[in-house]
Amino acid sequence: MEDNLVYSKNAVVRVTKEFTFEAGHYLKEYDGECANIHGHSYRLQVTARGHLNDIGMVVDFKNLKSIVQKEVVDLFDHKCLNIAVKFNSTAENLVVYIFEILEKYFISNEMEAKIESVKLWETATSFAEYRGESHL
Repeated sequence: MEDNLVYSKNAVVRVTKEFTFEAGHYLKEYDGECANIHGHSYRLQVTARGHLNDIGMVVDFKNLKSIVQKEVVDLFDHKCLNIAVKFNSTAENLVVYIFEILEKYFISNEMEAKIESVKLWETATSFAEYRGESHL
């Protein structure tokens, strides 16, 4: 293997991939229009972090795309979220759930990279983000 494939093995680098999916839902116990069934064109952003591997990558974008598509997007795309999940399908609940799905996948497959954050847009101007934190 060539010696000049990695600029810095000590650098922690974040890589991000975006996805879109369409889904419908309604909010349980909500006093407002969102209590009615409606749909969103969701935009999902997944960020992983890690040290560079032997060829200078944190995680191959192709692999990240395949993982998120199979583990998350296929679960939600063109579905009623109230059927797909057993909790109130707020953007806030969904980002925690998605983060945990991906974190478990990365751990169980002994991937070197870690999930850094998940962002989920319900509209062009409204999103929720989760970074794995549980304390304020």
